[in-house]
Amino acid sequence: MAAIEVDTATALAYRLSSYAFSPTVAAVMEYVPDHEGTDLSDLKVSVVPGTVEVTQVARGSDLHEFQIHVVMAKRLANDAEIATLAGLRSSVADKIRSGVLPVTGPAMPTGVQYISLAVNTTYDRNSLTNMRTFLSEIAVTYRANLAKDAT
Repeated sequence: MAAIEVDTATALAYRLSSYAFSPTVAAVMEYVPDHEGTDLSDLKVSVVPGTVEVTQVARGSDLHEFQIHVVMAKRLANDAEIATLAGLRSSVADKIRSGVLPVTGPAMPTGVQYISLAVNTTYDRNSLTNMRTFLSEIAVTYRANLAKDAT
């Protein structure tokens, strides 16, 4: 059995890439995104599995609550791009929150439910002023009640 957060991140990356965002989003599931050493002339969207918290809820099942991080990064050609990218970030967050992303590609694991969303990094001062890079993160919390592995 694969890790639920990895399967969820993979499905979310595929769904984000399938939606007609403007500018276009080509999201990739990554365990360790590299937004410093890579060429960021084009928008890079990484979907990263995060922390998993497991709570016993019944004798045969556990409640798994976990985060998926959607990280957006792009080197800025000009300051006008900040508004465009902030708008895109808001659009991505809205589509995740409202559940309107296409249901294609890898399926979300059975029983996974969206719980909440937080924009953790709106504008990173060092990235914008020193590195001229837009860097933003959306943390999405999901929950699933999973049977315990009795083997």
